[in-house]
Amino acid sequence: MTLHRRLALSAASCLAAATLSHADSTTLYLGRIGFYDTLGYTATDGTQSSQLSALGAISGRFVAGTSTRYSGTTAIGGAAWIYDAQTSATTRAGFYTGDEYTKDDGSQITDIKAVLKDNYAVSTSTRFNRGTSSLGAAASLTNLTTGVATRIGFYSDEFTSTTKLQDTSITDSLGNYVIGTSTRYSDTTRLGAAAWYADVTTGVTTRIGLYDAAYTRTDGTKTSSVTSLTSSGYATGTSRIYTSATEGTAVWLANLTTGATTRVGLYSTEFTKYDTYQYSSPSPTLTESGYLTGTSYRYNGTLTQIGQGAWIANAATGATTRIGLYTGDEFTKLDGTQYSTTSNSTESGYAYGASYRYNKTTTQLGQATWVANAATGTTTRLGFYTGAEYTRLDGTQYSITNKVTESGYAYGASYRYNGTGGQLGQAAWVANAATGVTTRLGFYTSAEYTKADGTQSSTVSGISDSGYAYGTSDAYYLGVATASRHAWVATTDASSITRIGLYGTTEFRATDGTESSSTSGSRSGYIYGTSNRYSGTTQLGQGAWVANAATGATTRIGLYTGEEFIRTDGYQASAISTLNASGYLYGSSNRFSGATDAGNAAWVANAATGATTRVGLTDARHTSSEGKQYSVTTSIINGLYVFGTSTRYNGDTYATGQNAWIFNLATGSQIAIDLSTRPSDNYSYSTIIGITDSGLAFGTYRLFDGETDKGNRAFIWTEDWGTVILDEAFSNQIAQDGWAAFTSVASILPEKLFFGQGTLGSTATSQGIYMAQVAPIPEPATLGLLSLGLATTLLAARRLRA
Repeated sequence: MTLHRRLALSAASCLAAATLSHADSTTLYLGRIGFYDTLGYTATDGTQSSQLSALGAISGRFVAGTSTRYSGTTAIGGAAWIYDAQTSATTRAGFYTGDEYTKDDGSQITDIKAVLKDNYAVSTSTRFNRGTSSLGAAASLTNLTTGVATRIGFYSDEFTSTTKLQDTSITDSLGNYVIGTSTRYSDTTRLGAAAWYADVTTGVTTRIGLYDAAYTRTDGTKTSSVTSLTSSGYATGTSRIYTSATEGTAVWLANLTTGATTRVGLYSTEFTKYDTYQYSSPSPTLTESGYLTGTSYRYNGTLTQIGQGAWIANAATGATTRIGLYTGDEFTKLDGTQYSTTSNSTESGYAYGASYRYNKTTTQLGQATWVANAATGTTTRLGFYTGAEYTRLDGTQYSITNKVTESGYAYGASYRYNGTGGQLGQAAWVANAATGVTTRLGFYTSAEYTKADGTQSSTVSGISDSGYAYGTSDAYYLGVATASRHAWVATTDASSITRIGLYGTTEFRATDGTESSSTSGSRSGYIYGTSNRYSGTTQLGQGAWVANAATGATTRIGLYTGEEFIRTDGYQASAISTLNASGYLYGSSNRFSGATDAGNAAWVANAATGATTRVGLTDARHTSSEGKQYSVTTSIINGLYVFGTSTRYNGDTYATGQNAWIFNLATGSQIAIDLSTRPSDNYSYSTIIGITDSGLAFGTYRLFDGETDKGNRAFIWTEDWGTVILDEAFSNQIAQDGWAAFTSVASILPEKLFFGQGTLGSTATSQGIYMAQVAPIPEPATLGLLSLGLATTLLAARRLRA
């Protein structure tokens, strides 16, 4: 049976939708979604309950939820459904007809996992066969156009116990495919699991993994798991090997276009134990381009493991290439051990890792780092390793790669020794992944960056999206160890390096010469960080800054002028939370009242200009009797709207909730969401969940009726109409649907449709899900044509708050 329910607008709403055209907006209630008005969804006491899925809005179009089913007053599971905002159709997902999916008490349970290709709901339904206990789960694809559910996974005799157990789980779903596993049985005994993928458009399930004789135990057990899926149609997983007394593991890649499974990893004689045991392990990530890295244990046919080899495999060709450094005495221990580790691959096919050095001795002598090119199969050593500077007295050399970027640069560090028995810092470098050319970066040529014992130490923190490397170098005043650390930005060829951060003034330089800056991150062509402040040799907090990656020009940001931000001993501290794609940073600065902590102030800074704007609420209601204020910025949307929360007080030292606020960077205006208070202590609570790119904010607040806490209520906000409380906006339109309150806005869909949770008036536990829309407002001339009742409804839909 297929269940559909289409959401119908009221006559007034249809009239409004047909006539409104202005760019301003108000709120229209569209109706309930989910199942509630058909047999089985209402308890005998009138209770109805629908809950939103944790999936939230799907593809900007779908809403997933569950509606509770009842037998008398007893809940008997729920019906899972998908609501399509484009068609207003609600479709029940999964299996629910017949005894197989129904418990003895009538319960039915389905869990929706995803919606693929805008038409297929992926879900699992619990099997009961009218019994008291679960008999496993069946996976399905529900066509949202026809409502027909197609079973996927395996459930033939091989996958069914004598007690009728069948159990299929879904690992992931993406693009055109679903992957998962189905348990195998012999009588009542579990005999492993089969991995599979299902094609969404055909519903056909295909077995993947390795399951021939080598992967079959004497009792018939075969065990495969599928771990990763790409939208490009590749999957990877592992299969148990049963040819030895100890179970081994093989890694495989599957091409879901062809259904072919190919074993990958290293498994020749070199990687096989004397009893045929083999073990390979994949890295966590399979790239969209089909590259997978991993490691395989080495044995050379012996009893004992002698290291491991690293590899990269290509899903398109099925070819595995050994990578890393492993030829010659340098990378071979006296007993033949060779040991390499590797990272995930980039989309362009570069993997990096390290190989242990031995020089044919019994002792590890550090490690060499490298990058491997999957296309050519070549491994190139990176870092610095020639000469006494990078070699310890015993021959140890140590280099490490921190990351390889998609743009083809690797960066890391090589330890310095100068032929001594101890480490003398490290040299930072960046390397071209294609050529292996390694370039030293940082400050190290002048005496300022060399300690009396020869130590030099630099670190590359990252490479910006605009192609500049940035990091820090330790500085030594008069060759003596200090806490100095200088930040810098450099071109990747080291043709230009510029010091960044705050330095050179008495505020940021201790009397012993110490100056210390750290980099925190980069984005949109800027680098940001903090620099320590000093009085004499005592550190007194830190200043925040942003630097232009191309020019190195550094600007101080944050709030730091005036007594409010200076402790009596001169201490100041600002911290940066993040830099967004629009080029704005936000953070906080400590506040003080003399020598006493007085909370913090939130701010936003423009990376291009350095202009810092204070945000948050600072009036008497948001200031304690001691002068404390606490504000937190949550996010910035499109470089225009900033939102966050500020702590409330009641004229004393105790916090009485918080109020959300929205700040418009273009106009400098700020509004507080302060909608309801408890009279006895002026407690109030509101929070903003999010703001869309178009400036539509949504959130919740706490409603009080005198001293009675009525729970959460939902609101939306727009620049034109201010704060709209949904209970008030919909008060004249909701009687027919039995609402008591609207308690949340879950998400905003395109066309300014939004949905959320609410409570129903039938019983104390009843709840439902609503759909509404911020619709255009008519021009004045058009508004005059509307009926008086509709005009009154529209005008009542707004509640402005200063």
